[in-house]
Amino acid sequence: MGFLDGLIQTGQYYNLQDDARELSDIANYLELPLDILPDDIDPDRRPQVIRVALKVSDPDATPLDVQGIESIILADYPGNPGINPKIAYLYKDPVGSNVSWGFSPVYKLGRGEPDHESAIKALIGNDETNWHTSIKSRFYKIHKRVLADFENSHFFTKGSIDRLMNDLVDEVEEITRYWCDRKRSYLLVFGLIQNGGFVFPGKIPVFINYFRSKIASRQNISISEKNLDCILCHAHGSAGRTLNQVFKFSTFDKPGFLPGGDKSKSFSVFPVCENCYSLLARGYSEAQSHFSSRIGISKLDVLIIPEMIGRLQNLDRLQRSFKDYIDAGVQKELGLFTNIAKRDASFVFHFLFTEKDQAQVRLHRMVEDVPPSHFRKLFTLWNNTKKRFFPERDDSQSLDSVIKQIVMMVQSFAGKTDGEKNVIKTLVINMIADLFSNAYIEVESLKRLAVSRLPGLMSDSDWLNAKQYPGRYQLERLWMLFEFLYAYNRNLDREEVIT
Repeated sequence: MGFLDGLIQTGQYYNLQDDARELSDIANYLELPLDILPDDIDPDRRPQVIRVALKVSDPDATPLDVQGIESIILADYPGNPGINPKIAYLYKDPVGSNVSWGFSPVYKLGRGEPDHESAIKALIGNDETNWHTSIKSRFYKIHKRVLADFENSHFFTKGSIDRLMNDLVDEVEEITRYWCDRKRSYLLVFGLIQNGGFVFPGKIPVFINYFRSKIASRQNISISEKNLDCILCHAHGSAGRTLNQVFKFSTFDKPGFLPGGDKSKSFSVFPVCENCYSLLARGYSEAQSHFSSRIGISKLDVLIIPEMIGRLQNLDRLQRSFKDYIDAGVQKELGLFTNIAKRDASFVFHFLFTEKDQAQVRLHRMVEDVPPSHFRKLFTLWNNTKKRFFPERDDSQSLDSVIKQIVMMVQSFAGKTDGEKNVIKTLVINMIADLFSNAYIEVESLKRLAVSRLPGLMSDSDWLNAKQYPGRYQLERLWMLFEFLYAYNRNLDREEVIT
């Protein structure tokens, strides 16, 4: 429950920052179609947007009467929309790959295609006169998954989509001229031109109304017929959502594995109301964007969820404390774990160890209710041990760096086969999760594993004679790691230790 409470608080904080005004009812559902990359990323690798301005008779009308395309221009992503980019793009991921509608007029074109003929084929298909039969072509997918439902749902006038698709085919050469860089990702965004500037979907009434209608229909589909109370806020008879709609790792596809695992019994597990669902989804999305750390294991993300302790009588305290945490951790780039260690007792933290595999997310471990003092203890114990082994070296490394070093050292036990690597990966994840949760570490088993690997390592000249970290140095580091873990076990009952 603490983890969910933290996500609710995170969603509340970002909801307060939106300044969404008339779109406040849908702001928590909005997502960025692509991540906004940091400033130090190579400009040649930044995403770009192909902005398609529709030719319409009345831009404020619903349904919108689309006569064709007025202009097509290329711009950097996210550009300067004049409002929050999430609101501007009005985007939310489709509910699945097999649906014939989306939430907004935004299509992810993917990496550019530098070869002109290949680009034409990718957009229209083999038969340039009939994209309708080229089911793998971009135009077929744009029509089926993005545009067609605007007319089918009566948000565009009859014939609008045919006119729009005909103009897209006519302008395919222009689109291929923009969609040409393999190093970049591209979006196709439909909007309008007003007062000489491009108007994004989040400022166009028909697209806002369409988005609201889809959210409302999803709510109606998922309303429980059992008149259940929300398990989080306890609102009477309001539960219409379940956690599998927030977390991809929370599924009902193994009915024999968990009680209530059958989809027909999904509301018997953890029903929540629409407001709590929207805050959970927003908090989870923002945590993935701002509080996700890599610790040196391929595909593994450690999601960090802050939770404020105590009853929040108003949201002013939440705003002040979260802003301080976010400013310190993100803007000043201290490192997320280093930032946690600097917090006071008004916070506890929760951690999800998840692994992404294409569209799936696997949950390895969850650790809840870790106070900042615990991370100060870990850092102090590490530095105390390090001074004994390497007194000549400075202590300038961050806690984030320490955690990555521990991961790297234990991963060095792995053999060369995928099976051996997977066993060690699981061992490392569990060890880091145990360190976070103040659980006892079985050091002797780690030492036996290291000893079993020594004969092979000693016969590897590359390992023995590596320029930066030769075998002798790595053995000293392993010995230091074991001593750190022994010290950690001896201090399980202490909140903090003295340097």
